[in-house]
Amino acid sequence: MHRFVFLVVWFLIPTELISREEKSEPVSDLLARTYHLYYKGDYLFASSSVGVTIYRQDGTNAEYLSHLILPNSGSFSLVDGDFLYVFAGNSGIFKVDIKNSLKPEIIGEIKIIGSAINGEVSKERLFVALGSTGFAVVDKKSLKILSYIETPSYCSLVRVVGSRLFVATEFDGIFLYDINKINKPIDKIPTIRQIRDLVFYKDYLFLANDTEGVCVLKNDKSKIKKVNIVDTPDTARGLAIYKD
Repeated sequence: MHRFVFLVVWFLIPTELISREEKSEPVSDLLARTYHLYYKGDYLFASSSVGVTIYRQDGTNAEYLSHLILPNSGSFSLVDGDFLYVFAGNSGIFKVDIKNSLKPEIIGEIKIIGSAINGEVSKERLFVALGSTGFAVVDKKSLKILSYIETPSYCSLVRVVGSRLFVATEFDGIFLYDINKINKPIDKIPTIRQIRDLVFYKDYLFLANDTEGVCVLKNDKSKIKKVNIVDTPDTARGLAIYKD
């Protein structure tokens, strides 16, 4: 007959270590899971898995200033004057006062039908990509919904250029709207894959076209036509313009 002896061991953790862990700022987590970067002047806003982190650019270094923890991931952010708008998926949109960049303060929020993926600001309105439910128009001051617009397939992003709103969908290309008449599209740009990012430079439009690479379009006499496709070794997810 075998006898087994079970030992129960308690590990004593110094209270000093616990308090140090509770007080630590989750900067390392923010840095490790960053989804979007937004520059405004000397400031950098990093949207991440737990909220948003604010840095100040000083020469070649980025100095950490503060962070703001949100109930859902910050997938995208943009600055308009003294306010930062953080798009936080199913948690909606948060309006943050950043006059004091060391102490960002949430002053408003809105729950929205769908998932607030990204957006653009134009005068008094926010245009918000909502994924499977299309996109929305929101009053930026009151954060009240002005209208919901359905799209044929998943709405991955919205961009405002002049008086036009570009709305990218997963399977149906890009729809163009007059931002003053948002009830129906005025044009459509066919695409092969889902558009993951979109930037403008002079008369050219660059599309991160998923596994198709980068698609280059030109705005020629109010008509947009395809110029070139640049293949990429993997999925084209983001774009940025630097000088020429």
